[in-house]
Amino acid sequence: MNRTKVTNTTKITAQRIVSILALGLFLGTWLLYAFIHYQRHQQFLTYGWDLAVFDPPIYLFSQGKTPFSSLHNTHTLGDHWHPLLLLAGSALYKVWADPRMLLWLESAIAVASAIVIYALAKKVLRQPVLALAISTMYLFSVGFQAMVLDDFHDDVLVTLPLALIFWFLESKSWRGYWLATVWILLTKEEFGLLVAAIGLFLILRYRYFKQGLITIVMGIISFFLLLNIIMPKFAAGTYWKYGYRHYSDTNRPAVVLRRFFNNPRLLITTLIDHPA
Repeated sequence: MNRTKVTNTTKITAQRIVSILALGLFLGTWLLYAFIHYQRHQQFLTYGWDLAVFDPPIYLFSQGKTPFSSLHNTHTLGDHWHPLLLLAGSALYKVWADPRMLLWLESAIAVASAIVIYALAKKVLRQPVLALAISTMYLFSVGFQAMVLDDFHDDVLVTLPLALIFWFLESKSWRGYWLATVWILLTKEEFGLLVAAIGLFLILRYRYFKQGLITIVMGIISFFLLLNIIMPKFAAGTYWKYGYRHYSDTNRPAVVLRRFFNNPRLLITTLIDHPA
């Protein structure tokens, strides 16, 4: 009986130690990336693409003005669809109107996604140490570092809702799942395709046919609705013909899909080969 109590006490103590280490890991990693961002900005190592793309519109929006991008000469929502970033960024700019706030926000959201991954791995694997190891590898992987430290990009902000989607799936919380899905759709316009892919994953992996089909339809409708109707209303002219965009009549989504359908080999070579 005493041996059982000792064993249980040891397990609880070990779990507490792992939890403390996890807390230190997440807080320390965010402070590390935040410090690197601060130093880079102080040394003039942050640039127009894309920090200066977001800083002026968010500042203007925080002052109750139209979030206009002087770099692109258009409304910021005509460049990319990021209404949640506008709201969050403007709230932060009420505290301190400085571009470093955006860099710290980006780091915080990315590190927060690691917290969700840790919790998910801990729930599924039932091995706190292994869950902590997975989170550590994620936080210090080359891809993660390159993503977080490459100035500011709104793509990074999808890491948290994307991680939350899998947490809610594992927890069987459909309310949380749909909220995370909408969050992704409000992060950037092309993430409608990501949402559609998640819907396909639901069907193939979990056999959630109804929820999967709804997710696919939401993603596809959002993608084409934003690009062809909503965003052109904000942009200076038609979105697809907007001057600085790299899109053209030869690489619209419908044209690209038609090309791949007519030439399947092109799809394979595009995925595995580099044009350079």
